[in-house]
Amino acid sequence: MDSLVSLGLDTQLAALADPKRLMILRLLMAKRMRQVDIGLAIGRHPAWVHHHLLQLIKAGLVELVEERKVANYTEKWYRATSSAYAVHLLVTPETGADHPLVVLGSDDLALSELTEDAGEAHMTTFPIGSLDGLIALRQGLSDMAGSHLIDPDGTPNAGYVKHLFPDRPMLMVTLAHREQGIITAKGNPLGVAALVDLARPDVRLAARNPGSGTSVWVEEHLRGIGVDPNAVIGRATTVASTHRAAADAVAAGDADATIAIRAVAEALDLDFHLLFHERYDLIVAADRINEPAIARVVDELTKAGFKRKIGALPGYDASDTGREELVTT
Repeated sequence: MDSLVSLGLDTQLAALADPKRLMILRLLMAKRMRQVDIGLAIGRHPAWVHHHLLQLIKAGLVELVEERKVANYTEKWYRATSSAYAVHLLVTPETGADHPLVVLGSDDLALSELTEDAGEAHMTTFPIGSLDGLIALRQGLSDMAGSHLIDPDGTPNAGYVKHLFPDRPMLMVTLAHREQGIITAKGNPLGVAALVDLARPDVRLAARNPGSGTSVWVEEHLRGIGVDPNAVIGRATTVASTHRAAADAVAAGDADATIAIRAVAEALDLDFHLLFHERYDLIVAADRINEPAIARVVDELTKAGFKRKIGALPGYDASDTGREELVTT
């Protein structure tokens, strides 16, 4: 018996839709039982129990563990296949595809371009942050994750991927390199040009959502210069889930500074002060790379036209776009 199983969204959830069926499963998670014992426990005829047992067996939630010959009949003993089950639900838009390709992770302009160019792959993307994107991929909520986390030694993403996927080879497929820095109003009236300036009490910060690659970088590097990140981020006037939303807050005068990519600063005619270069990767299980929808997306990354489009974005470098790196523990 497994200790914890993550349930899918089709036959397994359908099997648990009936409260009595759920009760049968919970009884069998506690101990193995015969059909007649289950009937007595929930006040149902054994024939009714048999029908629902078959549904739970078909869904992989219950298994037959013993058959015992008694007189002129056979006793059958059943139990649950796990001692606990976790349900993860993600509702996606109707695209007409049997299985739209879901990418969860960090916000990125190149990813938006890729979504438009994906064609038959029917990509759906949601900006939830790099760390949460990798966690969602671990939980089976998505097909790929978009991440730009930087390991302490400066390596992009690999350490986080190894930590979350110690049991499975993964591929990191480079989407682009890009520039991040401090964005301020035109002319930089408060003279905010270094990370330490964000700790000044007169600087209103538009912070990024917790778990985003940008937020993780900011927190680590504030600690590195002896500044408590909670004190800085805790007084932020805005928390934005995308680079554009963070820059919009500065453009609207709701914040004095934020950290985001160069491309949004130039789109809004704001000042940009470079802090670091980073690599944005798409993370996917290595054994899924040849699935048609995923293969089409990865193939798109290698096309010259797509690379030119990404390379034209301010602060972006597409020279490594489409490069694959295998990550194993």
